[in-house]
Amino acid sequence: MQIASGKRTANIILFLAIIVLFSSVSLFAANAAFAVRDEIYTGVKIGNISVGGLSEEEARAKLNTLLNKRLSDNPLILIYKDREWTIQPAEIKLSADVDSLIKQAYQVGRSGNIIQRLQERYITINKGYQLPINFAYDKEKLSEILTSIATTLNQEPQSAKVVLNGVKIVSIPDTEGLKVDVEATTKAINDKINTDSLPYKVSLVVNVIKPKIVLEDLKGIDDLIASYTTQFNSQNANRVQNIRLAATSVNNTLLRPGETFSFNQTVGLRLAE
Repeated sequence: MQIASGKRTANIILFLAIIVLFSSVSLFAANAAFAVRDEIYTGVKIGNISVGGLSEEEARAKLNTLLNKRLSDNPLILIYKDREWTIQPAEIKLSADVDSLIKQAYQVGRSGNIIQRLQERYITINKGYQLPINFAYDKEKLSEILTSIATTLNQEPQSAKVVLNGVKIVSIPDTEGLKVDVEATTKAINDKINTDSLPYKVSLVVNVIKPKIVLEDLKGIDDLIASYTTQFNSQNANRVQNIRLAATSVNNTLLRPGETFSFNQTVGLRLAE
């Protein structure tokens, strides 16, 4: 029984060895056949553009044609609510290093030791190999465009306030402020253009700024507590300016329950300087 069992085990080992041998021979033969061809290996893609089976010159021509069309047909569109701004690729010198990409594509399956090359060729031919397209652009020009857009959207928050209309107190609602985050928007643009997702539409990153005083803060103010009137020489330009600055600092101050108002801290000390 032991002899039969040992013989069966030996036959199984021999059978497996033959399978491994034939698989290895097939793998080496297939890779050897591809190795003699002066072309990019089948299965290689740059982005979603197939360049397998092409010479470097053929791949370069194909990549240039398709990328130029892709960029011209898909300008960068920035969106905020119902507004849009279009940036043409030429405006920010958007481009890809085609020569470098072609060299990388050609080297797939041709770098490393023999085992590494064989493995990479096998994977490329059977499963595919994709190289990412990293676009470059003029960062200063993009920053200029975003800054220009920001000036049309940015707005300071306006606090709610009350005004005296005759003997009646009238409340004026607050308004939220807006500020375009140029750095975050630039990152969103960079992430978008380095994908194959078209068209290139990116939402502007806009931060909402809350006002210091909202309408709810003023709901208990419904009457005039006191008033005072004085006179001064309006021809004294320096004094007029001082009073204007002080009044601007004090005006619309909201004193909440438990708080203390300091004229000196609000206006500053009256010094000769």
